[in-house]
Amino acid sequence: MEVPLEKLKFAMRYPFTRAAKEIMSSRAVKIDFRVMERATKRVADGILRESIPVLETSDRSLLEAELLSYPIARMIVSSFDSPFRHRYINGEVNRVRTYLFPPGASEPDMAEAESLADELGIEHSGTVVSLRSYLLSIPKDLDCRLILQRVHDGNVILDDRKFLLVAGEASRNLVETGLPIMPDSIPAELKKDVQTAIKDVEVQLKGMQEAQQQRAAIAARASGVMAPCMTKIIERARAGENLPHFARVAIATYLFKIGKSIEDIMEIFSHTPNFNDKTTRYQLEFIQKKGYSPPSCQNMDTYGLRLPECKCLGVTKVKNPMQYGFKRTSRSASKGEGEGGGKWGGRRTRSSGSYVGGSSSDSYGDTGGGGMRRRRGSGGFGEVDG
Repeated sequence: MEVPLEKLKFAMRYPFTRAAKEIMSSRAVKIDFRVMERATKRVADGILRESIPVLETSDRSLLEAELLSYPIARMIVSSFDSPFRHRYINGEVNRVRTYLFPPGASEPDMAEAESLADELGIEHSGTVVSLRSYLLSIPKDLDCRLILQRVHDGNVILDDRKFLLVAGEASRNLVETGLPIMPDSIPAELKKDVQTAIKDVEVQLKGMQEAQQQRAAIAARASGVMAPCMTKIIERARAGENLPHFARVAIATYLFKIGKSIEDIMEIFSHTPNFNDKTTRYQLEFIQKKGYSPPSCQNMDTYGLRLPECKCLGVTKVKNPMQYGFKRTSRSASKGEGEGGGKWGGRRTRSSGSYVGGSSSDSYGDTGGGGMRRRRGSGGFGEVDG
């Protein structure tokens, strides 16, 4: 029996709902090249941009391929580390929000939002939500804190925007549920195609990471702004301190990335005790040849090299010292634009997700010294010794 077109469209828009699962479980599922291609793009768009494009069509074959791409995308993204999965989940949530409040629309589709809320098990009457449902899916916007809401007789009285945010957060909960999928749970007939898709996404990630590092290096050179942790290492070297191995490698890789020469770096290390010109030059040439990236802020913190003024590992999205000048420049350029938020309100959320249909080109994981699926150490590539 053919699924009604409108029901199929709804399932395609919200593939994590009961309606979608019923459609997928009630018929023979064929995973072809088009489904795998769409699933791969879905993961790549989610990880790289936190924004998965919406589909508007009445073509049943396209609707079915889009619907089936969702469970395959979950298999693919399960092979990536938590930060990448988090970005993918943000992409799925932003896709939901775009359907509920399409670009160019003057107001949200509240009928659709209420239908989605019913599917998600949100107890509501219009935009009045039960306290239980609200607490289960409380939005991360600061102005959605319970203490700021109107609560009456066990219900939370919301406006349209906050109701949409609750629906979005409930959607996030369902998308997150069951991730990551264990490799043994992936059907044997799909494992080869899933592995191919993983490699495709990794290639795209690597390209984006390299492009981001290049932009950050250019910005750092242009602004002359240096990460405080790196400035401190240079100061310690010039003061004649015997730097630990990790600090030497960190500053060498950083200075190479912002365009400094071997001679520039040699001059800095020449102030350290037991400096040896030949040994240091050899080690620097080795690092330069390998093209190593600076260690992440997390690794700098682990080795006691991060400074409070770096302001990383907190509310900012700086994940690597290379991004410091880039982020400062970006923030300065955008200063005065206001907090924005478009149709979803004027306050930023406490999560790293963007607003409706939004995308993000900010850092996506460990930009430099980190892996896409497995974390790698940042040290161990030759002593810059004296």
